[in-house]
Amino acid sequence: VFGGVGLGIAGGLVFLYLLFDRFAPTPWTFGLSAGGTLALAILSIGRFRYVRDVLEEHAPTMTQNLGILGTAAGIGAAAALLGVAFMWFAGKRDGWKRGAIVTAVVYVALIIGGAAYGAANVPEREAPAFADEASEKPNIILIAVDTLRADFLPMYRPETAKAKTPNLAAFTQDSVLFQHAFAQSSWTKASFGTIFSGMYPEAHSATGKASALPDEVVTFPEVLRDGGYYTRGFSNNPNITTTFNYDQGFVHYTDLKPDLLFGAQPSSEKLVVYDILRKVYQVVTGKLFKQRIVITDFYQPANQVTDEALGWIDSDERPENAPFFLFTHYMDPHDPFRDPERPGKGYARVQMGNPDPDEYKEAFIRSYNYEIEFMDTHVGRLLDGLKSRDLYKDTLIVFTSDHGEEFCEHGGWWHGLSLYDEQIAVPLIIKLPTNAVSGKVNPHLTRHIDLAPTLLWFAGSDQPESMIGQTLFFSDFMPANEFTTDTYAALNFEGIELQAVRTKTRKLIKSNENKRKFAPIELYDLENDPGELENLAGINLTEEAELLALVDTALERAQADAVAAQDVDIEAVREQMEATGYLGNETED
Repeated sequence: VFGGVGLGIAGGLVFLYLLFDRFAPTPWTFGLSAGGTLALAILSIGRFRYVRDVLEEHAPTMTQNLGILGTAAGIGAAAALLGVAFMWFAGKRDGWKRGAIVTAVVYVALIIGGAAYGAANVPEREAPAFADEASEKPNIILIAVDTLRADFLPMYRPETAKAKTPNLAAFTQDSVLFQHAFAQSSWTKASFGTIFSGMYPEAHSATGKASALPDEVVTFPEVLRDGGYYTRGFSNNPNITTTFNYDQGFVHYTDLKPDLLFGAQPSSEKLVVYDILRKVYQVVTGKLFKQRIVITDFYQPANQVTDEALGWIDSDERPENAPFFLFTHYMDPHDPFRDPERPGKGYARVQMGNPDPDEYKEAFIRSYNYEIEFMDTHVGRLLDGLKSRDLYKDTLIVFTSDHGEEFCEHGGWWHGLSLYDEQIAVPLIIKLPTNAVSGKVNPHLTRHIDLAPTLLWFAGSDQPESMIGQTLFFSDFMPANEFTTDTYAALNFEGIELQAVRTKTRKLIKSNENKRKFAPIELYDLENDPGELENLAGINLTEEAELLALVDTALERAQADAVAAQDVDIEAVREQMEATGYLGNETED
């Protein structure tokens, strides 16, 4: 890529030379090409990284943009002078060809050296030893479906849902359906961080595009592994790969991910240039071939996920006597949506920008329903595979989604851009060992932070203090979430910062200034306005203050947990918290 940019700059210089009928010495052409390339790299990639990693997707100010421009120009000028000096010295005796050869040799040496260093420093992980005797602990399977709205499933909204999901319907008959389950964020990385850790997004801190799940965060797969479980995971979204440390606690974790383009190796996915090229490729091919979709350019489809899961179950890798935890990640119905009426065609966010709802909403929903049905077919195949292997009945199986999807209900598309119910109301269906209390409906509020404690409770493992949720079942399998009065959600993505608290009947959303232009406070009466269309903020001030207090309480808890997860001076933090009145003497312990 940069070689092409450098040649382009050199070509531009040649044009100027011909225009003015005067050629600069070769070292100056080389220096200007090299310096210009580096300046453009810093200006584009550097600005991208600065906005993503430092500003957390907030738009840079004019001063910050000028600073980046000045930095790029300064470094580019310095590189140009060094290039001139290098080529002048290298070509002083044998001409410019020697300089080109030296440059090529240095480049190849860097690649070989980097490859050798990488090969010599591959981290080694030893699999834990497992007991020789068969365990009585139940096997546990988490089936997570990306971007699945609860209200698009017939078991949640039989009067409006159009997708046909016979396999999930049959599974629900063996399970407990949680009627009011909510995610703690509306995009993949933050939401799975909560599912795995049982912590609010601000506490586990994996909330931005470049964020990783910190080693200090304790995940439930870690606790299960240490308790004798063989933990096996299949992730299917670049946001929760080993690159971002979502494999912690897994004995074996496979990143299914999209097929790599341009002959790239897995490590290339970490590069900003690769990500840009991939998106350009997807946009160009979509435009050239009129919304052509190759689904494996985006993720691995449901049939592949089921094949991988059943293949592992049948493999020698699975210990004979140890209980196992299996995580399967289905990306259908995540964007892009395949159009059932046009094979090979579909609708991808990266290709479409901000579509016209009058033209695309119906087509999007039709395709989204098709993706749900495709997922249902292959989740059903996984469940049938468990039954045929005599692993279904005594296994704890959790079916849920990380977040929902927006179809312009509030003027926007996709997900990760709001905290309305279409983005945080998710399905949750849990089949207990021996199919206990099957066919029941749990009508109480349920949260993603409750999943980790629930799985650990069934595994007989203690719940770490960092997990703030609760198990969803008592020892007699009766519901334990009857007194959950509210659920909290947070978002910090693409410059949008939101916090929301929801009860059964009310919802409050607190917003920063952002591109969606949300009101600073939104308050909804969910009994009379389930679509969250009439903002009542400023009308019932008492109720508004009560819900704002719940938001502040959740934030304080998240911030306290985030501090506890880091290697800091706890006494200094305690003094600061006492000085601000957050800790009183009665809660000193």
